[in-house]
Amino acid sequence: MSAGHDVSWQRFVDHNKLVLDGRPHRIEAEALRTQTGCEPRLLARYDSPDDLPRCLREAGYSILPLRHGEYLLAPGELCCAVPSCRRTEPWTTHLPFALETAARGEGEAQWIDHAFNTGLLAHFVAVEPLYLTIRGRERTGSFAFRLGDARVEVSGVQIEVDAGYEGAGAVVLVEAKMGRPRHINVRQLYYPWRHFGQLAPHKAIRTVLLTYDVGSTRYELHEFAFADAEDPTSWRVVRSVGYRLYEPDQRRLDELLGERRPRTSMVPQADDFNRLLRVLEVLDAGLERPDAVAGEVGFSARQAEYYREAGEFLGLVQPNTTWLSPAGRELLRASPQRRRELLARAVVNSWLVRDLLASGEPITRARLHAAVAALVRRDGQPRYSGSTVVRRARTLESWLRWLADEVGCFRREGGTYLPG
Repeated sequence: MSAGHDVSWQRFVDHNKLVLDGRPHRIEAEALRTQTGCEPRLLARYDSPDDLPRCLREAGYSILPLRHGEYLLAPGELCCAVPSCRRTEPWTTHLPFALETAARGEGEAQWIDHAFNTGLLAHFVAVEPLYLTIRGRERTGSFAFRLGDARVEVSGVQIEVDAGYEGAGAVVLVEAKMGRPRHINVRQLYYPWRHFGQLAPHKAIRTVLLTYDVGSTRYELHEFAFADAEDPTSWRVVRSVGYRLYEPDQRRLDELLGERRPRTSMVPQADDFNRLLRVLEVLDAGLERPDAVAGEVGFSARQAEYYREAGEFLGLVQPNTTWLSPAGRELLRASPQRRRELLARAVVNSWLVRDLLASGEPITRARLHAAVAALVRRDGQPRYSGSTVVRRARTLESWLRWLADEVGCFRREGGTYLPG
């Protein structure tokens, strides 16, 4: 959670004299909005323990919606670590023809639809046929559960299901995430599981976390189950499998070289292509203010600006604006394999990578650090120093590593990168 939200929550707790000693506290969303000046929905959203406001995290509390306009602060841990997939299976679709317009556009829905259309999702859950019956937001019925010593009663809470499918004996609920999250808030799985268990009591309700990585075009699917219907912390991961729909599309460096990006005095700190894509989607939707962008993407305004800078560095965002360039719009609307190629071209033709290549020497960590440290501001002072140089150089190295592992236009020898 951002430092600003930490301050807002601490102010709210102090103003209302809330004692975080293990007792639960009901709070009104309107009071939260009035006293902090922030949107309650954003203040209450978190996916990992680090996203919780410091005052609640240190006291061992979680935030739970109870009903429209009301939240509960209660002790208990609702974030679980997403396990790693120990195996990756290739997946050959059984489609009678290629879907040329699939897996493109914006948002998680495209990746779920592609997994469903190719038969991957039905294969993972071993349920056929499946029919799409659920998508989007709705309000729950009434149900209760335990969190530690607190009894929690929920009624009419807004939930959002990215996609839900019904088979003859099961309902499969899918929660989708871009990239590979380290944690997930179990409530995102538990509330829909309870809700649809009431709507379809004679069918098995199965919950699946689906993740998709833009850089590798790799899916990971994790099925969660709850051993005790009235205890959201009784979750367990039934199984996890990774799938690749596309093998890495190997390209030579000379196939990717093109128009060089204009030189700037900035190097980004943004090593996750999934987050970059998410920021581009939000900018494409017309959001401009850093706090608004941060609210939509789910991380701090500073991180959102880092990824806007990365888009500018790669020629995907117009200089000193929040407007996508033609290349940025093309990237958003491209197919998975084409998107990977466009990302590779953007990195290879960035001014700094082209400068490093022009010398004809291997690209080493030392050269990356030296290139970042050499950048200066308009007043002639160093643009970056200390640990900032290390972090910015690390972003560049992560991009080169991706080019070596996924694209093949470099080969990697330890911390040295040579044209492939």
